[in-house]
Amino acid sequence: MWVVNEPTVGEGLGTAIVFQVIGLQILSLHTVGTMALASRREQLVLKRWRSSEASSTNVLAGTIGIPAALVVIQAVVLTLITAAVYDQRPASVAMLSLGVLAVVASIGAITFVVAAFTRSSEHAMITTCPVVALLMGASVWAMLRPFDATDWAVLALPGGGVIQLLRLGWDGPAGTGLLAWFTEAAPSLLATVVVTALATAGAVRWFRWEPRR
Repeated sequence: MWVVNEPTVGEGLGTAIVFQVIGLQILSLHTVGTMALASRREQLVLKRWRSSEASSTNVLAGTIGIPAALVVIQAVVLTLITAAVYDQRPASVAMLSLGVLAVVASIGAITFVVAAFTRSSEHAMITTCPVVALLMGASVWAMLRPFDATDWAVLALPGGGVIQLLRLGWDGPAGTGLLAWFTEAAPSLLATVVVTALATAGAVRWFRWEPRR
């Protein structure tokens, strides 16, 4: 869609990059990850794996690691295609990469929380809806607002902080120098760390390895 039509929402080509990455999180990580975790728990696969020599971390990483890796690969490919089509380059590859990795970490943690309350892979079609709605809502809300008008209401939403990091990585800060980068990136990065930490704590508290009887 972005190849044949220029983005019509938000400011600049950063809009396309944000929607591409957030779309990948929804389709390739959150939905698939929730369904995989719920399905393997329902079939007692997670329980059998946990009783093996593999550590709990290896078991969970092996389940969610593949979708996460696919998100990163797809994000790189789509960003390169978009940059080539419009003959533009991101303001900071490092900041853009940080945004992609941050969104994988935050949405990955949220996925474990949602999977904790998902009884089966079919049930995942319902339990993932709130997160999908929040991600899409935060994306559109952020895109319709100038970057310098972003407030904590946007950053507090799941994905709000990483959306701003992605926009900053592509379009760059309003000022110049390292101080301008730090000033504009710090609130978004802090919000992302807080959301990820809360989701991780919730995942540790609520995630179950076997179905409730």
